[in-house]
Amino acid sequence: LREEHQAAIADATRRVESEKERVHAEQMAAALRERDESHAGERQMLEDELKARHTELLKERDLAHATALSEAKELHENAQAALTSKHAAELESRTEMLALEKDKTHNSQLVAALRARDEEHAKALAEREAELKAQHSKMIAEREASLREEHQAAVADATR
Repeated sequence: LREEHQAAIADATRRVESEKERVHAEQMAAALRERDESHAGERQMLEDELKARHTELLKERDLAHATALSEAKELHENAQAALTSKHAAELESRTEMLALEKDKTHNSQLVAALRARDEEHAKALAEREAELKAQHSKMIAEREASLREEHQAAVADATR
């Protein structure tokens, strides 16, 4: 009987230990499940926060990019306007310079033409004066000869 009792005690002890291990395993499984659920909730919260932060950072980056692009576009437009204005001013300046150069060339040609005309006119005038002087001298000589003949004829008539 003692052996039976000892076997029953050993069997009961094993069952109790087995039950203890099962209860302990269930408690451990429940604790691990609870911890896993807690971690899953925390992980989900972190993922949601990261997604929200990522979305916010993307919006900030997009806004910064749009601002930088707008500033670059404005700088480009200002530079283009400045270059256009500078080009227009240079074009106007060069146009004026060409007009002045053309006027100077035209004036030089005009002065040269007027000098040539004045020289021709002076030469023609000198020739005409010489011609008139020669005609005048010829007419005076003829008139003198005519007057002498008339005077001699009058003197000859008066002496006769």
